[in-house]
Amino acid sequence: MYHSLFLRALQKNKLETPPIWLMRQAGRYLPEYQLIRRRFEDFLDMCKHPEICAELVMQPIQRYDLDAAILFSDILTIPDAFDLGLKFYEGEGPVFERPINTVNDISSLCEFDEGKLSYVYRAVEITKENLSSTIPLIGFCGSPWTLVAYSIQGGSSKDFKKTKDFISMHPSEVKQLLEKITSACFLYLKEQVKSGIDAIQIFDSWADLLDVNQFNEFSLKFTKDLVRMLKADDVTNNVPIIYCLRKRLQ
Repeated sequence: MYHSLFLRALQKNKLETPPIWLMRQAGRYLPEYQLIRRRFEDFLDMCKHPEICAELVMQPIQRYDLDAAILFSDILTIPDAFDLGLKFYEGEGPVFERPINTVNDISSLCEFDEGKLSYVYRAVEITKENLSSTIPLIGFCGSPWTLVAYSIQGGSSKDFKKTKDFISMHPSEVKQLLEKITSACFLYLKEQVKSGIDAIQIFDSWADLLDVNQFNEFSLKFTKDLVRMLKADDVTNNVPIIYCLRKRLQ
């Protein structure tokens, strides 16, 4: 693992091979993935089978000479653990049966229990047992802002109008929700690292919803808080972190 090109690139070492990042969408284009996917009616249910997740990680690794593998899971596992009633519908994507509709929904939100996501940590363990010792495994979570955007909107959206209206009307309460989600992200990633993750990726998929000032206030601040928590913890402080940002300045 010490000689891993991927980890050396994250350490900013000079490499004989220039690092190029390819997002492979968890191998979902592969026929062997499609065969397994057809066995499950609900995508989230498939994610809750650790042995299946480990097999899906290994499919592209077995086909191609890749420098790293990424955990097979979904960024919305944390909102699901907050009992927001996450469901996946074919052709529609994620839908929350109990989204954040009012400020009372924020104050009455259940305490985050990282143990509810034990199936993810077990998937990490099984994957590491099957991976070559020279191939690092990337774990991940959604950024606090991205998870909040989904949790308020109630699912995916082209414009996230409900979310944007909500933060305009209740900015202080949204920040309280962001604090809860940030703490949950930290506990979740820490358990991934304890299970064997070699690098962390934070997906800020919906930063594009915000103008520059909102981005600093509602997204970047809380991602920085999360990174500080990870760097201050004895378990996670040496694990490299990748910030995957989708943001066009407005």
